[in-house]
Amino acid sequence: MTRLAFAIRVCSLVFLSATLTPRVSAQVIGLKTVPLAAGDPFLIFPSQNLGMGAASFALQDALADPFANPATGVRTTDSRVFSVPTFYSVSDEHGGARTMPIGIQLRSETWFGGGMVALQDVDQGRAASNWQWARPLDGDFMLPNPHLLAERSATNRFAQIYLGRELGDTWSLGASALVVGINGTDGVEQLYANAWDIIEHGSLEEYRVGLVGQLSGDRVVELSVVRSHSEMTQDVTSVTWALTDSANWLWTPTVDEEAHRNVTKTWGAQVSYQQPLEAPGWTAGGSFTVNRKDHPKIPTYDLLAVQLAERPPIPRDPGNSWAFVIGAGLAYEKGPTTFGVDVAYEPALSDTWADELVDVTAADGSVIPAGDHTVDNHFDFSNVSARLGLDQKFKESWAFQLGVRMRSYSYRMEQKDYVLGLDRSLMQQWTEWTPSWGISYDLDGIELSYVGLASAAGHFPFLDFGNSDEFPVVWLPQAEDQLVGGDILAPPAGGLLTPDQTTVTHRLQISLPIR
Repeated sequence: MTRLAFAIRVCSLVFLSATLTPRVSAQVIGLKTVPLAAGDPFLIFPSQNLGMGAASFALQDALADPFANPATGVRTTDSRVFSVPTFYSVSDEHGGARTMPIGIQLRSETWFGGGMVALQDVDQGRAASNWQWARPLDGDFMLPNPHLLAERSATNRFAQIYLGRELGDTWSLGASALVVGINGTDGVEQLYANAWDIIEHGSLEEYRVGLVGQLSGDRVVELSVVRSHSEMTQDVTSVTWALTDSANWLWTPTVDEEAHRNVTKTWGAQVSYQQPLEAPGWTAGGSFTVNRKDHPKIPTYDLLAVQLAERPPIPRDPGNSWAFVIGAGLAYEKGPTTFGVDVAYEPALSDTWADELVDVTAADGSVIPAGDHTVDNHFDFSNVSARLGLDQKFKESWAFQLGVRMRSYSYRMEQKDYVLGLDRSLMQQWTEWTPSWGISYDLDGIELSYVGLASAAGHFPFLDFGNSDEFPVVWLPQAEDQLVGGDILAPPAGGLLTPDQTTVTHRLQISLPIR
């Protein structure tokens, strides 16, 4: 197999991280070079600011913050139970999900805690045109029927718990654990061009420790550390068809079964700071996040369905990454009006490589010893994001929210092929847009709300004027860590396609005080 095939190998940590827009674990940074049409399976945690574009650097969110930094549970003023039924769908039959989370937040004089459990029913997107040839095969093997419920639907399970305590009048300490069992994700079919059937199973575990200081002058400092470990296995049945009887138009399939294992380990740390400004009602905030990611096992994806170049993949190989987020924000809170705006610069460096188990003879006649690199990929990311939102209360108990999020992806890939003696450089850019809207009602402490979101790339959702073909990218909804693990580091062979899919998400939220 030619070494140039490495141009489409995927170095990823796919499928089980998405954000609470950004993901509830804002400390875990997602990387991707090949966005895909998929939804946000982690958009299940309670939030007060989601409809405001999820602006967060200068705004606090008493519902969402404890699930990201457990020490912020100190801001909980009373004990409550909540539920956040969430539904999303991707256009053009690219899948969707329905999630039912139920949780509780508890508060005593010095202790605080909470937790949440959720069940998620995922509809996997339809696979490529391979499925139109479904029929029994000769022999003992039979292709699965893609229209069966077991082949289109899967259930994921989520559980998170946090506990914390006040340490005097200034500091609070908290810890949390998140465990997720994964049996399916939408969008995965786009990573295997000839896949007839994909069976997924895996898990995600995240552990966090947080510290919050309420300093003089209403200043706030937050520190947190996270350890994330994800493992996924995708058992892929691939089918290629050959026309064996042109007179009767009969096709014969060739079936291949392979298990693709994906393991990623992440250490992350975050420090945030907020301070009131002299102007009444205004607050400034900033945040710095760093991630170290190790990818010991990476799947071998077949991206022919989402890129222009037709080159086959080669076997998986490891990699590692450093990722950063440097952000700042402003917020205005006075009377019935709350406004927030965030901007962030998100640089990252990632290295992936290929090696062989046996000696390889290069094109110039030299021998590359077994275990040495045959291909090196270096990614240099320079992403930028912005969030903007407004919350306006009216008629005492009612409020509406409007917001928008934008994320611009930009990276350069440098590739060295030691077998063929070739160097290659490639740049890719695209922008993703996510408007949001919401309305809420407070009924004597019982809080009811609805939030909607729509996501697309290359154009603003619902406002595509037919210019999307000018943008050579594939689409994924705006979120830092959408997929399980959150990272897709694929060296593309050329320009990427631009489908017109849009993801629409609807969230209902009810929160009741425990009296």
